[in-house]
Amino acid sequence: MDVSARLDPQQFLRRLVDQALALALLVPFLFLVWPGALSPIVGDPFPIPTGTGVAAVAATLVITLLITRRAKPALKHAWGYLGFALCGWIALQLSPPTDTFGASRGLLAIAVAVTALVGGASLGRDGGIALARGLVLLSLLTTLTALFDSEHGFSGALGNTGSTSEAALLGAAIGTWLALRQDGAWRWIGALAAAVYAFYVGAAPVLAGALSFAVVLVVLALSLRKERKLALMFALICGLLFAGGRIVPHAPLPASTRAAQNVPGDTGGLAVRKLVWGSLPPMIAAHGLLGAGHGQFQAAYPPFRDVREIELSTHERTLPQAETEVEHAHSDVLQGFVDAGWLGGLLWLAFLGSVGLAAWRALRTDEVGVRAPLGAAALGILTNACLREPLLWNPASSSAAFALFGVLLAVEPPAAPGFDTWKRRSLVVLAIALVATNLARAWSIAWHGRAIAQYVATANPAFSQLALEVCEDSPVARATFARAVEAKSPPEEAEASAVAWEAVLQLRPHNIEALIQLATALARTDRGVRAIETLEHARTLDPGNKTVQLNLARMQALFGDVSQVDALLAASGADSRAAYRAYATSALRELRVERGFELLARVDSRYAKLGAELAYALGREADSPLDEEGRVALEGAAHALWARDHGANGRFDDALRSYRQAKRCLAPRDGRVPPLALSLEFAGACAAAGKIDEARAELGERELSAAQLARLPEWIGQALFENGLLAQ
Repeated sequence: MDVSARLDPQQFLRRLVDQALALALLVPFLFLVWPGALSPIVGDPFPIPTGTGVAAVAATLVITLLITRRAKPALKHAWGYLGFALCGWIALQLSPPTDTFGASRGLLAIAVAVTALVGGASLGRDGGIALARGLVLLSLLTTLTALFDSEHGFSGALGNTGSTSEAALLGAAIGTWLALRQDGAWRWIGALAAAVYAFYVGAAPVLAGALSFAVVLVVLALSLRKERKLALMFALICGLLFAGGRIVPHAPLPASTRAAQNVPGDTGGLAVRKLVWGSLPPMIAAHGLLGAGHGQFQAAYPPFRDVREIELSTHERTLPQAETEVEHAHSDVLQGFVDAGWLGGLLWLAFLGSVGLAAWRALRTDEVGVRAPLGAAALGILTNACLREPLLWNPASSSAAFALFGVLLAVEPPAAPGFDTWKRRSLVVLAIALVATNLARAWSIAWHGRAIAQYVATANPAFSQLALEVCEDSPVARATFARAVEAKSPPEEAEASAVAWEAVLQLRPHNIEALIQLATALARTDRGVRAIETLEHARTLDPGNKTVQLNLARMQALFGDVSQVDALLAASGADSRAAYRAYATSALRELRVERGFELLARVDSRYAKLGAELAYALGREADSPLDEEGRVALEGAAHALWARDHGANGRFDDALRSYRQAKRCLAPRDGRVPPLALSLEFAGACAAAGKIDEARAELGERELSAAQLARLPEWIGQALFENGLLAQ
């Protein structure tokens, strides 16, 4: 370029805007991998939705620059991606999603990808160079900060070694090309980025990242004729660095970090992925032509999950957090079919194939060094996406990857007479529309993530409430709120807990934790049959889950078929005699006296034909097989039986005296509120004996369910009703 061209203000301004657009395309990447307190995802246990919201907000900067430069990009094969996105969107319209939050995250990812694709296609030579160099520097930032994060297993700012390696792979691949083809300082910077990446994927370790980087090295060795020997030598050096990283000692991870790593890719490697992939064809077939819809994988996948994969993912149930989730298909080849069905999946594969072909052609024919380094990065990220993580999942790598896809697929207007001005501008208009219509949602998801991070850091329930207010349909916010309700709700107010966990299941109907906690709350409100049904559903999803088995055994013992308890206890490995004693004590405390006697009979034949007198006598025996709590519960149950008999025969004062004795035995010794059934029967006896104020004080502000009222002896229910003590 001559001096006059360099000094031309308009030419200088165009170059400046072109480079600014490239940097704007990298803003989400920079924000999300930036270490320390300035990162918008720091401390966030679920950084993917938060990062997606941040990326969507940052896309407004790209939109602004596209409008400023009056961009009119032309893209080959964009129809494949747009068709895939449209199929998944139509699926959400035809079958409203259960997980509306997941749908929003998926659509935000679509909007970011379209904007990045259009932005990349709008870049000129200067912008393409800036994009490539920026990715090399970001790769160094990502891997170096992660390597200094040994305390958390080298997970880095993204909180996950797989996501970190995927993001850094782009710059490492470009750096490899620069090391082989470039002169000057960028040759050495690129070589450093590639070398640090090779060491990182060995130290982490991330085998998917290592294999993807190996593919890049092989492709470059095949495509670069003059530099083939240098490429092979560089590949050998990277292999040695990878091997060196493998011998780096790992400090034991804190329990909180291990519990947060609940994705099968983190806990089972290739064996887990193969089982996930094998379970997906039935899911794809079940959702037909258009798929489950964008962002619905976590909600829809559990019924198709392979039991063997669950065992591997949890390291045979040894992880601190035994209930794992599969967040995505771990392969873009299959994820497209899950999200958008057979039609959308084929369109998605056509798009990915066109990107791969364009990348290979760039490596073979681009001698000036604008598209070729981006082609190397594209082949690397496509390989990684097929092995580990979908392109539309990780917001850091996704925005950058689609930007370089846009560069590779861009068509210069003189070479594409079929791309008239309207068609070229329509892509920009589409990007503007997608970002504008989703901007408010992007803000709310990003702020919701910060509130969750603050709650995790401070345990202040105000942040949990804020997250729920900002994103009412967030499964994480609802689950956090439900746990808070569970922690502060006394047993007799279990209805609030049940409502909170049901709200989680409205979004994720197969969430194991929510199913277990809902069943517990239902049992405390005397809806035992539904509690059993809830746990049976959990058991179909995860048959080997010992927590589910133990809870189901308890529910069957208290409310259902006692004959099933033995098999459940055997499957969980629990001590059956101790379990039966505990179940019996619980049943007696809840005044399920006959069921308690039945359970005790399974422990010792002396309890086979219990009545009030014998129960009282055995409850006071010093050499009883029951512990002190069980003996006291047995004595209290005897008093309750006498009280019921007195009341049924109209001796209400005697009934009240017996209930006082029952309360002495059955009420908790630590000052907590007595069991609800005991309080109800005691209050009814007070009302029948004319002690209305005492009855009202005993009931308090409780809201009673129909099942709880149905359990009451007739004379108690009548006394409560006649004295206006039952809420209408």
